[in-house]
Amino acid sequence: MPIIQPVHESIAPLTQGDILKGVCLFSTKNSWSNGGECAPTSNTLSLVLSRPCVAAHGAWVVVALIQQYKNKLPAEFSSYEAALDFFTTIRDGQTTPDQFYLGQIPNFAGVFCARFDSLHTIQLPMEGTPERAKFLATMRIASLDVAFAHDLHVRQFRAFASLGFDDHRWFTTDDLRALIAVAKKDEANLRADLANATAKLEMGQSQGFHHPSEKAKHESESQRVQQKIDKLIAATAPYKDELARREVASRAQI
Repeated sequence: MPIIQPVHESIAPLTQGDILKGVCLFSTKNSWSNGGECAPTSNTLSLVLSRPCVAAHGAWVVVALIQQYKNKLPAEFSSYEAALDFFTTIRDGQTTPDQFYLGQIPNFAGVFCARFDSLHTIQLPMEGTPERAKFLATMRIASLDVAFAHDLHVRQFRAFASLGFDDHRWFTTDDLRALIAVAKKDEANLRADLANATAKLEMGQSQGFHHPSEKAKHESESQRVQQKIDKLIAATAPYKDELARREVASRAQI
């Protein structure tokens, strides 16, 4: 089923999951300076988050900003499975919990997502008035499919209730050792690649290169591999330090 469905009845009450256009949204900037300043966002698309009874009858509803989805599409997919994994990952927000993927919105170019980290309150015309009916007829352009409207509940909860574990200390000692062992293996493989590239470069400098571009190629390869080694060492250093800290503490308790 598609993520977004057209609005079949323009007079239907506003509800959670409806997509609005043309509504200006504002944030507070420079909040540390005299209480801040009102700043309009650059987008006028939004997703209604308020529960259905509030959206249908209330004068104020909470919406999430909708903006262009910026997850970079790979240059190519190595297989069907890789393509399926890519689209499943962005749809389910596995790596971007603050973004609710919407895909394409009719009559708007590009790919879109709702931002759970950009929530806003908007005022609506009073219920039962011609102004409310006109607002719904002109500003509401689509709505989430019922299955994705249900998923919206879980995704909102995840966006705010999931604490996350982005600290290197949140691994067991045995898991840390396993992780570091894999990193050492990767580093050894990279150093073997570097040694191979260096050997080719040294051999060419000793006996001459077959083509003028060959030297530049080997130098570029050596630099590329060295950069990968440096990046790996920097990334794994906190985990190695944490393991060393635990081992020192463990020995002190003996």
